Amino acid sequence: MLGSSTYLGIDISQTQVSIAHIKKVDDGIRLLKAGSAPVPEGVVKEQSIEDPRVLAKTVRGLLKKHGVRERKAVVSLFAGAGLAQIIDLPEDVPANVAGYVRSQIKNSALLSGKQSHYDFCRLANARSGSSGRVLVGATNAERINRLLKTIRLAKVEPVGVEFPTIAWCRSIYQKVIKPRYSQNVLAVHVRDSQIFFCVFHKHELDFARCVDVNREEGADAVEQCVNEISSIIQYYELDSSLDMRAGWEVIINAGKGCLDGAALRDSLDESLDVNTFLCSDSSFASDTPAQSSKVESASLTAIGLAMKYAHRSICDLEINLVPERDRDIAKLKDVGLKVGNCTAAMLLAMILFSGYQVAQTNETHRAMEERREKSPSADIEKLVRRHRFLNDHLGVLQEKEQAMNEAMKASRTPAYAKILEEISEHTPQNLCITSLYCDDDDTMIIKGDSLDYQSVHYFARLLQESSLFETAAVAETNKHERIKNLLSYRMECKISGREGLQANASE
Repeated sequence: MLGSSTYLGIDISQTQVSIAHIKKVDDGIRLLKAGSAPVPEGVVKEQSIEDPRVLAKTVRGLLKKHGVRERKAVVSLFAGAGLAQIIDLPEDVPANVAGYVRSQIKNSALLSGKQSHYDFCRLANARSGSSGRVLVGATNAERINRLLKTIRLAKVEPVGVEFPTIAWCRSIYQKVIKPRYSQNVLAVHVRDSQIFFCVFHKHELDFARCVDVNREEGADAVEQCVNEISSIIQYYELDSSLDMRAGWEVIINAGKGCLDGAALRDSLDESLDVNTFLCSDSSFASDTPAQSSKVESASLTAIGLAMKYAHRSICDLEINLVPERDRDIAKLKDVGLKVGNCTAAMLLAMILFSGYQVAQTNETHRAMEERREKSPSADIEKLVRRHRFLNDHLGVLQEKEQAMNEAMKASRTPAYAKILEEISEHTPQNLCITSLYCDDDDTMIIKGDSLDYQSVHYFARLLQESSLFETAAVAETNKHERIKNLLSYRMECKISGREGLQANASE
């Protein structure tokens, strides 16, 4: 998917699975294939996957039905299964923004006391009294692991996981949000039993909020949504730091959510002085010029997911909730695949070259036999010498072929996944790793920061005791250039021989 021209998005809600397969073209995107299927009853409960195998079978069947062979995809997180909010960074925020964001997530009611995965990206529109703003996405570690397991059981590698509302905004940004630069755009995305509100001020995301709808009657849900929209507009009108003289445009996408989009539009037209626009999946498909004639409609969210890496500049909100460790393993798999392809190509070239040499030698032998039959006896000695020379040359070629085969058999890709797992398990709490690379095939360099010297040397001793490293030593330690009571370190580790790596990898 990454580095290719086709992209796949998989949108999973509590009731439906949708896919969108797109291709990047000069004038935008071409919607190649799209489809949806109902989620089997009981598979998803309370924004959590109860049976990954059954859901994976549904996804795999949907891809097979529409002939989609793409094996990498961006997947949506269940609505309400995570935290998505904008955080204003104080002016005295520490240099470690990630640490500040992590502390805010731990204090949230949704993820307090739970292991979580998070990601964030900076926003362009900073407020007065703030050093910047970040959009934060976080979710329960167990839920994200179940989602990744489901997608992998469907024979698809998840390269990205993000909130469905972000993907929906990305899909309509060029055609709906961007042309309304002179207006304030309030995007309303209804998803299952949640309603997401996003405000775009001068093309930039400025506000994000999620509200749960606990009422069963549609009229109550519509009334609650209208009240929320009214509160948001009043908040912006009272904020003197923003120029809100432009009118408001409310964009609604209800789908199969908890309220009727048409009823919400009619209620807004009656109660508020705003322009409303109902954005449905079918209207997007019919307005797409670069679209396959075989596709009548597609999920806007699935299209936005597929566009995440097709158009990085559109609605630049880079949130990816795939854990860092899973991303590293995926990169190592890609490297191993490329090495395997290169090795296979070299072996094929060697086989073809050897076959050509053997064919040439056989042809020479036949020519010599013919000439010997026709030539006088005086030329026999010359032919014998020529024959011996060719035999010697053939023996040299065969020896080279055998040596190349032995070299290729001896070459093995080190078990980097096992090494990364070993380093992750032995990393002390007072120590972090900022850089990890190999100078050559045997030496790995680890750089990072620590609160004390003992943690650095303790970390080196743990790696020294590991069977994956022959030696592990602290090369240098220095005081941190900017942060007091923090030191930087550099560690050199000699990786064990290939036999040891292979034995550990097999374990």
